[in-house]
Amino acid sequence: MLKSLGIVDKSYAKLPDSYTNFGYILYLYLKKYTNFNNDEIEKYTKQWILMSALTKRYGSSPETGFDKDLRLLAENNSNNQLVEFFNDVITDNLTDEFWNLTLPNNLVAQTTQLTNWRIFQMSQIHAKSHAWLEKDKFTADIINEQGNIHHIFPKAYLRKNGFKQNEYNQVANYVWITQPRNLEIGDRAPKDYMKDPETTKYHSGENDQANAIPKDLNELDYHQYDHFLNERRKLMAQNIRRFFNSL
Repeated sequence: MLKSLGIVDKSYAKLPDSYTNFGYILYLYLKKYTNFNNDEIEKYTKQWILMSALTKRYGSSPETGFDKDLRLLAENNSNNQLVEFFNDVITDNLTDEFWNLTLPNNLVAQTTQLTNWRIFQMSQIHAKSHAWLEKDKFTADIINEQGNIHHIFPKAYLRKNGFKQNEYNQVANYVWITQPRNLEIGDRAPKDYMKDPETTKYHSGENDQANAIPKDLNELDYHQYDHFLNERRKLMAQNIRRFFNSL
């Protein structure tokens, strides 16, 4: 079930243990104490894991959160309101404001250990997305083969133009890419390498959407870097929202 959710690698596309641990508890509870069929159990378990990870539901004190949610599960199950409980909690937490404002803001970070960055990767794996600028390579292939997390605005290019490490090492500037494509891009501005027919021979709008790449990337240089980051965070959040809605 976790693999089908897009968790395929212990270090890259993996959630903190508290979320998958409670997911396992929830799975066992639904198996033992409800009449849900296997498809329903899988749906609610996956949705709960993803919702709780996105909202950091078990971030500060997992055990306390586990106990509270188990009590709520038991109460609503005894009242035959478990479906309503799941739908209400998800609706209350994953609002339009969350998807459009909170989640993009939560993607302002440098570390690849960021849970939301990992969920974005899971969304690509789940959707069987092709790696950026590739025809036959999938994102899952690149991750499993330990390919390159590439800077869409190359770090050498940004460094040369006065940007600091905390500015060019932003998760919104990261994308999985093959080593040959990484070498072709080099340290050029996006508006330059996106005009290179060899680099972009497999480029498509569909491939851009799968990797949350802004449509105007081929017009951008370092002057528009902040604009690019803001736009890509919104697109990443949209991809994660589509991922959740597909479960």
